[in-house]
Amino acid sequence: MERYKDAINDLTKLLDIEPNNKFALRYRAETYYLMEKYKESFNDVNKLLKIETNDEWASKLSAKIIENPCVDETYELGYFYLHGINVEKDEYKAFAQFEKSANTGCAEGINCLGYCYEYGIGVEKNENMAFTYYQKSADLYHSNGMYQVGYCYYLGIGVDINKDKAFTYYLKSAEAGNSIAIRKTAVCYYYGIGVEKDVNISFEWNKK
Repeated sequence: MERYKDAINDLTKLLDIEPNNKFALRYRAETYYLMEKYKESFNDVNKLLKIETNDEWASKLSAKIIENPCVDETYELGYFYLHGINVEKDEYKAFAQFEKSANTGCAEGINCLGYCYEYGIGVEKNENMAFTYYQKSADLYHSNGMYQVGYCYYLGIGVDINKDKAFTYYLKSAEAGNSIAIRKTAVCYYYGIGVEKDVNISFEWNKK
């Protein structure tokens, strides 16, 4: 077991430097699986399949993990149902899994529920509910949740348009490292959207 832990530590250090290193993701996923840490293994498999959806090795391992009850209440299974990865695509099952995940307090699952309500995926479209779940996710400091709240305030999705609040949440998300929010923050500073115009600060954000 100690050698597994050492391997995980080494692979994690490599992934901190190269987050999309497929070699490291593959072997960390396999090591987690051998340690019976199925959720962690599933997370890495999920990342691999986002990088390359036809990765045969990752597809086979994910099929094994899906059969294990330890992942039944995680948002990752919802993601697989949503995109039809190793299971038949089913938006209703995707929504159900996201809802289970959200009920455990998982910020990612809560954010995904907001996405489902915004676009009517597996549930009737409801922009007010979408904003509610995005806000709950943002309150848990989830970077995508904070970005989505900013986006909702910017366009008036489930809430009145408020450019000041849009900027506030874009900035919070950007400070958490969200790449899309970083670009939005730069744009806000450049055009003075919800914040005093400052081309220099915009330039600094664009360099990140």
